[in-house]
Amino acid sequence: IDVGIDPSTVKVTGIPIDNKFETPINQKQWLIDNNLDPDNQTILMSAGAFGVSKGFDTMITDILAKSANAQVVMICGKSKELKSSLTAKFKSCLLYTSY
Repeated sequence: IDVGIDPSTVKVTGIPIDNKFETPINQKQWLIDNNLDPDNQTILMSAGAFGVSKGFDTMITDILAKSANAQVVMICGKSKELKSSLTAKFKSCLLYTSY
């Protein structure tokens, strides 16, 4: 944009980029449906293949140590190893796989 690209042609995306992630959801209801407290701070973390998950457990440990009421939702992609490892360490966190 700073170099003259029309802002209407730019789309901010991330991983994952599947269209199902563009469907709006009711955040409060999603938290309730997943046994999370809508009044507490919720932190979404995403990791997976290609080494992106290195240091993930240290980050989660630090977040939980500094934010007593924080809820951490972790998206592990399709990594069963990552899910297994994180589940063993962080029993109170919500884990999602198979995205």
